[in-house]
Amino acid sequence: SRVQQVKPQPEIFELARQRFLLTPANTLFIDDSGKNIAAASALGWQTILFMDAARCEAELTEKRWLRSAG
Repeated sequence: SRVQQVKPQPEIFELARQRFLLTPANTLFIDDSGKNIAAASALGWQTILFMDAARCEAELTEKRWLRSAG
């Protein structure tokens, strides 16, 4: 609300990219909304649709954003 933007509007992702000097291809966006995931993905962000913690952890490990505990 502070930036007067809401997901899934592309402008909020662009604002985040600029403000935090992000490279979308190297930035992971996790959300529980398919619409938000689709918007971020369309802009080149790496994404994970959050369904539950175990699945998120598995996807993080699979995509090499997280090392396995073993």
